[in-house]
Amino acid sequence: MNRFRSVVLLVDGDQTGRTATVRIAGDLAPACSVAQVMLPPEMQPYQMTAADFRRALTGGERRQEINAIRPI
Repeated sequence: MNRFRSVVLLVDGDQTGRTATVRIAGDLAPACSVAQVMLPPEMQPYQMTAADFRRALTGGERRQEINAIRPI
């Protein structure tokens, strides 16, 4: 990744989305800093409004830095 030093992952809040986050973060972690936004299980990004995105991206309790991710 020559263009970015950090990435924020925001995917579906269900188990499939969380599993994908682990996989994607594992691929990206060696190249850059990775953070994930934890959505509630019933929430899908396509259902979110602009205000929902702002809240999710600024809410520290939902954002988690990922250092070394290993697949479950």
